[in-house]
Amino acid sequence: MTEGELNEILELFSHKLKNPIHAVGINIDVLQMRLKKQSITDNAIYKHLDIVRHETDRVQEIVMRFINYLSKTESQRKKIDVRKFLEVK
Repeated sequence: MTEGELNEILELFSHKLKNPIHAVGINIDVLQMRLKKQSITDNAIYKHLDIVRHETDRVQEIVMRFINYLSKTESQRKKIDVRKFLEVK
């Protein structure tokens, strides 16, 4: 894969994945604020929003790792174990 092709993939990930994931996170915050403002206390709703937030954060971390990896030059990139690379703590 050429550097140009990697740059295209990097741009794709930056704009097509990172931005929508960020938008989901922002909208989760807006939903939580609106629910609190309306004095909605159904804990199940908040629990589900927390799950969505956690999973969104996890996906965003994986995308950022991938972007950071691709942004390195070929000589800086080392062979990686993809399974470990995708693990989020």
